[in-house]
Amino acid sequence: MYLIFRCNCGRANYAKEGVLQKKCVCGKTFKVKDRRILHRVPDAETASEMVRKLQEEKYGGAIFTTARELRK
Repeated sequence: MYLIFRCNCGRANYAKEGVLQKKCVCGKTFKVKDRRILHRVPDAETASEMVRKLQEEKYGGAIFTTARELRK
């Protein structure tokens, strides 16, 4: 079972049930048991997909471009 929650910075994260600490990409380390659990999912693939969906809802879809397009 995997738990999905948010960091104080707003980023969605997931961790396997039973993990004590998790480090966010923002650099903050926090205790998983102190977080509000948004969802519980059975496997890592589903957890990753759910985190991606939550991030897109909050920040919009990912935009991928090439370096050539950035110069224009």
